[in-house]
Amino acid sequence: MGMIMKIIKYSLIFYFCFILRINVAPSQSYIPNSDSPIGKGEHPRLHITQETLPYFRDKIKNYYKSEYQAFVGWVDNNFYSDIARKSLMADYHAFIYLIDHLDGINYRHTISEYGQRSIEIIMKSVNVEEEEIQQKDRFHEGDYNIITRAFDWMWHELTNEQKEKIANWLADVGIKILTERSKGILNGNVRALFSSTYYESPHPWYLGLSIYGSGIRDEDAQILVDSFEHLCLNGKWVDAENWAARNQGGVSEVGLYGFWHLIKHIEQIDSWRTATGENYFSKSTNVADAYLVQYYPQYILYRIKPFGKINSDEPGGVEWNFIKIGQMDAGDRLGYGSVKKLLTSLG
Repeated sequence: MGMIMKIIKYSLIFYFCFILRINVAPSQSYIPNSDSPIGKGEHPRLHITQETLPYFRDKIKNYYKSEYQAFVGWVDNNFYSDIARKSLMADYHAFIYLIDHLDGINYRHTISEYGQRSIEIIMKSVNVEEEEIQQKDRFHEGDYNIITRAFDWMWHELTNEQKEKIANWLADVGIKILTERSKGILNGNVRALFSSTYYESPHPWYLGLSIYGSGIRDEDAQILVDSFEHLCLNGKWVDAENWAARNQGGVSEVGLYGFWHLIKHIEQIDSWRTATGENYFSKSTNVADAYLVQYYPQYILYRIKPFGKINSDEPGGVEWNFIKIGQMDAGDRLGYGSVKKLLTSLG
């Protein structure tokens, strides 16, 4: 009976993939610019490229050295943990490996060891059985993206066997996101133009960008990349940057949501920008003038205020709370715990 159920299950997946190819994919497949990273088959391509890698190294060395030292120290403290702060550690190790050794930074491991830890975590993740993946909270939407960009950043250190294993896993996951495993997608189309259904869903084109042009599952990679046009552009998800906060209140990202929802949108549009060279941050939308990336740090600062609770466990004895944005009157404490407090409104 178990074998019969598996045959039925994979037959249904094949059927949905076939229907998806007919009804969901754009009439014309996406063709990348030949000078873009995916057009040239280059890695890395997600957020960091061969061209911009020296910029990141220089920026860290000259402007963010102390912050980077704190980051490296935190990774070292969690070096043998696959998960920290409820997320996989694969991309943290991969980032250190990609940036390479910087003078003045104290490392407790060799650069190669950070890279190998990233690969270990990736391979352990993609070897998880399908039944375990389907268990609640085994992978949240962010973990798919973590594995995807770590795969991209570690591309040149992976064996051909590892590349094939990971690329097949990403293709399988991406197609299932389109057909059966997403709160934001229904039958290959945008389920609703609503905050949570977009920000809290995995996005198939992100996975597709990492494997596009690899010679592994090329047809499925094309479907995943094509979904950006169908879901994000034609489906209007690209306007998500205008859901952040509106003048005089209105629909806004409130409470904890304002601190992590919007990063998901930045992650998606930035990955498309670096991989394809097409910058939708700089393209205006028909909802409102939005400069989300440029002003997001300032937006965060305007959202918090010191509460000053006596004997707080927070650093410096001060708790930070959200200032009211939009229609909500309460927010969560920034830090551990879930105590709700009434907060003041912005002027």
